[in-house]
Amino acid sequence: MTKIAIIEDDQAISQMYRIKFEAEGYDVETAANGRLGLELIEKMRPDIVLLDLMMPLMSGEEMLAELRAQPWGK
Repeated sequence: MTKIAIIEDDQAISQMYRIKFEAEGYDVETAANGRLGLELIEKMRPDIVLLDLMMPLMSGEEMLAELRAQPWGK
C-alpha cells in the first residue's frame, strides 16, 4: 500500500487530504509542523510527502533541507 505523509499546520486542510486519500486506499499519516514531520517521515518512510511551506516552528523549506541532509531523505 502506498504511504503518504501530510505535513500541514492547518487542520482543515490536513483532514481534507487525509479523508480523500484514505478513501482512495492510501495509508495516510499527518504532522502539524516541520519538526513533527521529520519524526513522522523517519518512522514511516512514506512514498509521497505533501509539505506545506509556511508552518510554525520549522518552515517547509527548512524541513526539506534537513530531510535532504539525511541519507534516507535524499
